[in-house]
Amino acid sequence: MTDFGEVLTGFVIPELSSYEPDPASPDQLRKVKPLGNNGLNGRIYTVAYLWGILRAVRLSRFWIFGLRNFPELFNTFASTTKTTWLTEFLRIMDRSSTGKGRQSRENLTVALCHERFQSDASLTAQQRTEESRLFTLLDSAYSAADLRDFRNRHMFHIDHVEALTGISQSKDVGPVMDKLFGWYAFVASCHFGDDRMAPWLADAQARGKLAAREFRRMLVTYLRVQVGKPSRRRPVAKWSGKLALRS
Repeated sequence: MTDFGEVLTGFVIPELSSYEPDPASPDQLRKVKPLGNNGLNGRIYTVAYLWGILRAVRLSRFWIFGLRNFPELFNTFASTTKTTWLTEFLRIMDRSSTGKGRQSRENLTVALCHERFQSDASLTAQQRTEESRLFTLLDSAYSAADLRDFRNRHMFHIDHVEALTGISQSKDVGPVMDKLFGWYAFVASCHFGDDRMAPWLADAQARGKLAAREFRRMLVTYLRVQVGKPSRRRPVAKWSGKLALRS
């Protein structure tokens, strides 16, 4: 296992696990045993999955339908999903370590993986240069979206003065997510030795979109029952895509 790979692999609760090629059968995958707490694989998968839900929920027709017919339930679903996504995303974008001297402790973050990647002697100069370029793009986009200040003043710490004068809004986070997924796909490909992570992330977002569709279909079905027009459609959306990394 590569040094930076130790940051990538791990286990995430409740059902999303990290995988690697099985040496005994190259065409098969096996679950990776937990290392410390949770690896970036599972966490970034969760971020991508929740991001898929949010993108679907934020579609104007879905948004208007939910707020008009089920304001309490829809707001709870949307805000809980957003808070969970934002919390996990901001956690992995934290600094590589906290504290100084003997009190310093490493954080399981993108920055830590970046530092280990750059110091890994098994990698080529071209790989380290490309990873550094992608990480710089991600860090720049993160700063440009004011997410660092938002994290420190309104998410994990609540600034008293700014809280009383009004919560500042971060900018568009879409470009930041694209940079995160691009960086991760490259780093993970260097660890696993193939390019499976780009479709893996696409699969995570597709699953999130499917979850949002299932939620909307349940709302539509319930609404039709309430007005006396029960639907004959399936209450759960049918998955038609190819699932990646199945256990």
